[in-house]
Amino acid sequence: MEQPIETKHIKIITVTDGCKAGAFSLLHRYVNDDFDLDTRPTKLDFLVKTINTNVNNITGDQDFDTHDRIKLQMWCAHWRGEIYNTHNPVFYRHASAILFIFDVTNRKSYERCAHWLEDARLQLTLDGSNLTDQGPIMALVATKCDLEEQRVTSTQEAQQWATSVNIDGYFETSALENTGIDETFNSVVELILERNYIFPSCQRVNTNPPPPPPQSRSYCTIQ
Repeated sequence: MEQPIETKHIKIITVTDGCKAGAFSLLHRYVNDDFDLDTRPTKLDFLVKTINTNVNNITGDQDFDTHDRIKLQMWCAHWRGEIYNTHNPVFYRHASAILFIFDVTNRKSYERCAHWLEDARLQLTLDGSNLTDQGPIMALVATKCDLEEQRVTSTQEAQQWATSVNIDGYFETSALENTGIDETFNSVVELILERNYIFPSCQRVNTNPPPPPPQSRSYCTIQ
């Protein structure tokens, strides 16, 4: 008799310095296989993608059957100031992976990744909800890599920084050309499963995002 298909819920968040770094386009391309210059992010976007993966081949863990589905709950924040300070503890809580996004043509977006990494580690320490001492998967992700002539941060520099701060990987992507995106998320999911960093509470909660902050249109859900 065929075993029932089980769905694992995994929360992945992206952190970026402003809405022009390409984080929303990255997620939109991954979820919808589409790129639209007219698509604009809101202050907090929430996207969902369900994937099927042969996780036994990845982890060797029999708790993950080959017929399991994985529902990725992906959060992308562009807020600042008071709204960010109020909501970021909830944003980080129970995340299985944190992706720090920067635009290779914008030096400030790269330099700010050090700030976001420090803030993420602080929030995780204060929250005290880490499953292991290692914490969630953390990766540095470059966007707009098709704009090679406008590039101001090299692959080597970004890779060296990611290694020096002990995060789990560095990836380069282009939402316009649809390059590196599937590889990025496949690798992140594999790392999550290898570490078995999945919060039991995420298997019981509603996957709809919480209410937006007052006086803001903050969420866009794409199924």
